[in-house]
Amino acid sequence: MIAKEAMKVLGVSYTTLNRYVKKGYIRAYKYKMPKYMGKNNYWDDDVYALVGKKLQEKGHSVVGYVRVKGVFQADKDNLQMQKNNMREFCTKRGISLEKLYEDKGASTDYSKSGRPAFHELLRDIISNRIQALVIDTKCRLTRVAFEVLEELCIYHGVDIIIMNPVLSDPYYLEEQTNDLTKLIRDAGLDRIKKD
Repeated sequence: MIAKEAMKVLGVSYTTLNRYVKKGYIRAYKYKMPKYMGKNNYWDDDVYALVGKKLQEKGHSVVGYVRVKGVFQADKDNLQMQKNNMREFCTKRGISLEKLYEDKGASTDYSKSGRPAFHELLRDIISNRIQALVIDTKCRLTRVAFEVLEELCIYHGVDIIIMNPVLSDPYYLEEQTNDLTKLIRDAGLDRIKKD
């Protein structure tokens, strides 16, 4: 990750980030890609390991959230894969998950009946029971307006740790297509009803 991302994840200044590199806490090397040529690439694993260490030292409550779109076998398999990947991700970084919230519903469904674990998670965030939240990708929480949930978490002192910032999983991409199609269709229907 680039310096700006590493600083955001760690909540530190550029000077502190460089000090971590000099002390050997974070490995870094120069990018050779044209877009980032000459900039430092800070190793994700090292950055997140420091986050895990800081969280555990402070006795923070760390939780995870996983979600799939439905109840078919492919969905069940993906849910299990998310849980396994999250446990492995956390274990490698010394993070102990206190709780794992899981839902089976569309990312665009914000109803209590459609995503009960999401509502439980929101209540726990607002009640200050959580200090950090681990998610696979942003779309596990929401397909649109992630920034709103991120601000809510910031306001309540909850760090969000995103395991995969890039959406590349075919399951997630198919789900994204379905969700966006539904949002566009619903927006069109609302407009027709008003006319």
